[in-house]
Amino acid sequence: LGTAATLSDTWLQLMSDKHYPEIGFVGTFPGVVATDVAAHGTFPKWLDPFIEKSMKAVGLDPAFCGRLHAMIVSSPNAARRPATFFTVNQVSPTSVTLEGR
Repeated sequence: LGTAATLSDTWLQLMSDKHYPEIGFVGTFPGVVATDVAAHGTFPKWLDPFIEKSMKAVGLDPAFCGRLHAMIVSSPNAARRPATFFTVNQVSPTSVTLEGR
């Protein structure tokens, strides 16, 4: 997951710096929403158990994730820089702390 976060951060910075300086980019990590995507034939069958286990371990509840992203987008911190990153520390299913960078 650390590599995924680094790659995501780098992509957002490059997009905001070189390609679309007029657009603000916001990244959250982890950005995984717990869904039943594996049940729809998206991945090979042998991979389904690993995807499902990963979703349960790090995936966020879809409604909670929606509220979280609405809070981030409406935050003044998101508009201060062309690329803003938040690390999500879920304290409970309804409580979260955000580390901005």
